[in-house]
Amino acid sequence: MLVWRRRLIVNPAVAGAITCYAVAFAGVEGISYPFWWVAAEPLLIPMAVIGAVLVIVIRDATVVIAYFVGALGVIGWLQLTEGNQDLELWVTSSPMFFVAAIMLPEPLTSPATRIPRILYGVLVGALTYCQQNVEITDSYSLEFTPEIALGFGCVFALLVRLLTRTARRVPLAEPRAESLAENTFGVYAPSVGRAPAFRPGQWATLSVPRWSRPVWQSSRRVFSFVSAPYTDPVEFAFTTSGEPSPFKRDLIAGSVPRAYIDNRGGGFVLSPRLIARHRVVLVAGGIGITPFISMLRALRAAGNDLSNLTVVHVIRAESRAVYAEVLDDAAAAGARVERVVSPTGTLPDGTALRADGTALRAEGTHYFVSGAPQFVRATTSQIRRADTTTRLRPWRVHTDTFAGY
Repeated sequence: MLVWRRRLIVNPAVAGAITCYAVAFAGVEGISYPFWWVAAEPLLIPMAVIGAVLVIVIRDATVVIAYFVGALGVIGWLQLTEGNQDLELWVTSSPMFFVAAIMLPEPLTSPATRIPRILYGVLVGALTYCQQNVEITDSYSLEFTPEIALGFGCVFALLVRLLTRTARRVPLAEPRAESLAENTFGVYAPSVGRAPAFRPGQWATLSVPRWSRPVWQSSRRVFSFVSAPYTDPVEFAFTTSGEPSPFKRDLIAGSVPRAYIDNRGGGFVLSPRLIARHRVVLVAGGIGITPFISMLRALRAAGNDLSNLTVVHVIRAESRAVYAEVLDDAAAAGARVERVVSPTGTLPDGTALRADGTALRAEGTHYFVSGAPQFVRATTSQIRRADTTTRLRPWRVHTDTFAGY
């Protein structure tokens, strides 16, 4: 019941809590209703601090904020319509912070794209605090407790994956790594069965499960797709700095017999309609070029006109240049392509303007920035200084941060 087509669909902790709830309701002797031990006032501040740290580490505050909006919105509505709502009691005596920061963002059983994640967070928050009982039979009613709300959230996430055709865990046979440039490797893996569906620019959670290596010991990493959707072999790329991690070392050595794509998602995508209507500037730092290569391959395969597109790739040295053939093909299709060598790995001031002055002056230009966190921050700041209209329209600047793995 927890797994469908090799894919985890219900968080095991949530499934266990729901099972205890059902067994206790059935009156089985010795089984009591589950309670959340973290829902205690002495643990409020430690849980809030731990939760804040986790949200900063995973860099995903959206779903947490959505959860609080749903929860506090429902509590506020009940106060207006029925009264007798004690917000302090709800905060100190319910697992609000624990659910928001630890249970809710679990990646394998939550949606992987922005809008569904927002809806997922609001749904779980609202159901948790709606204080409703649904009568199922004369002797059984369903109370929306936190575990029940999380269970509904898992079902919602499964429906989203079914609708977006990303519910299947995709096996990959004998992934191999090849050197692309200095300290840069491409990973090529034929899919077992159908090639995976995704949108160009999205990421995948790649796992190499082994009995001798648990999940938390380097058996799962996140990479951006380099290949276009529905193509084989599936392609990723990564860089190494110093001693590679065990995960990367095994891929380089060719000692991985099979890998799996456990999850696919992300909102860093370039719509063909956007590039048809607006100027678009893609700025990548180092290995941050990978989502753009997937975009360019998909656009070229569909025969799109690239005359509205500018690509700027910042590398530390010429020896780090990759995917020249894809960039040259994009240039032949009308895109403006510039490779910038910067020993510091940052975009020199004014380079974005030199790369495409008309793009920066064009109304409605969209900017996509991909790379290490410091590169993304610095480049985004440059863009906002060069194109001041983005300060009032921040949605025109899209970012994808490679935190390192």
